[in-house]
Amino acid sequence: MSRPRRIDSLFGRLMLMQGLLLALVLVLLWLLVVAERNIKMAPYHAQNWAPRIRSALASPGTALAPELAEGYNMRLSDTRPAQLWLRVGWVPAAQSVQAELARLNLQVGEPYLDWRNGQPVLWAAVADGSAPARWVSVSAREGFPTASIRLPVELLLLLAVSSLISLYIARRITGPIEQLRRHMHDQAQPGRALGSRPPPALPAHAALEVRDMHADYSRLLAQLQRQERERITLLAGVSHDLRSPLGRIRLAAEMLPEVAANHDGVAVIIRNVDHADLLIGSFLDFVRAGELPLDEQVDLSAVLRQAVDRFGRPAQQLHLQAPPQLMLARANALLIDRLVFNLVDNALKHGLPPVRVVLASQPAGVVIDVTDQGTGLAAAGGPGLMEAFARGDGSRQVPGFGLGLAVVQHIAHRLQGTLVSFCDAGGHTLRITLPHRGAANAEASA
Repeated sequence: MSRPRRIDSLFGRLMLMQGLLLALVLVLLWLLVVAERNIKMAPYHAQNWAPRIRSALASPGTALAPELAEGYNMRLSDTRPAQLWLRVGWVPAAQSVQAELARLNLQVGEPYLDWRNGQPVLWAAVADGSAPARWVSVSAREGFPTASIRLPVELLLLLAVSSLISLYIARRITGPIEQLRRHMHDQAQPGRALGSRPPPALPAHAALEVRDMHADYSRLLAQLQRQERERITLLAGVSHDLRSPLGRIRLAAEMLPEVAANHDGVAVIIRNVDHADLLIGSFLDFVRAGELPLDEQVDLSAVLRQAVDRFGRPAQQLHLQAPPQLMLARANALLIDRLVFNLVDNALKHGLPPVRVVLASQPAGVVIDVTDQGTGLAAAGGPGLMEAFARGDGSRQVPGFGLGLAVVQHIAHRLQGTLVSFCDAGGHTLRITLPHRGAANAEASA
């Protein structure tokens, strides 16, 4: 499995945060460099502007001599220009210009920034001595210099180097976590035996927290494996050990003298022994669902016919629709048989006839539908009935142990398939969908 590239992964979030932080730092650095430069250069600009501003204020009218306007984009107005709207008196560089002009005996009002012909222009009401204030504009190109290519290149190089360093550090931090996550994801796949592969060894540079996580996961996996082995051993051992005394009890009951006084008692004993034997068989099916190897190529059509035929029901009550042959690789015939038998048995016990069993190959996989005319699992309890020993309220009076659908669910999970329940106009359906499992799945012609 390749490493995910999602932005919501830990690695993606680290890189996104690093990029945003670095971009913010670069913007702030640029603003600080420009602002500091303008503050330092503002007094020199004011000293260059002061003589020309005095000459402009002393000129009659608003038409300036060419030597005054040239190079400074200077203009003069007796009234405030209408296009001015952006105040820049709060800018430190503008405040420094005002302070320097005031030191040179020029009283400057609130400055405004105007943009004409692609050039920044500063406007302000300026008074020289007792003369009335007039609006004067000067070029502000010095405060907005043409950007040198050197600084952007240096900033880009800084961004590239810091990104590479961050990428390396993030990979070293998240690499072991991602390695452990892939292993846990692989172990959680349907059909994967618990602990079939040990946890991967961590690299030497893994962080202490990751090593602790790895050790805790290894201990948890070993504990779950031990509990699973104990559960399987207990179920299988008890089931096998109980069948021998049950067989002897049945044999002893059948060998009792056939007299009227013994008839009812013998019948009760045999009925209870058969009931216990069925329960033990269900236990064994549940154990086999997790133990039998998936190493056979199974003809599903043949297995389904055999399972359906064992019920001995007429076609009006139980009908099978299947192709002549449909092969499934890496499966187990006994597991498929138990899966179908339990589905049909559940439909006959808790549903209403007729029951239809349909086998078909679709692009999504092999589909097995068992449909009856009952109310379905949703009305009886829904997904909770897929758990072991769970039974709906309506089935309390029907013989059973609540293991049928649990075995079906377990087998479907081992075969990497799904079990769903739904109702439509055709009745209530339990659908098993099994992946093709990478083998030839051919339907032979009739």
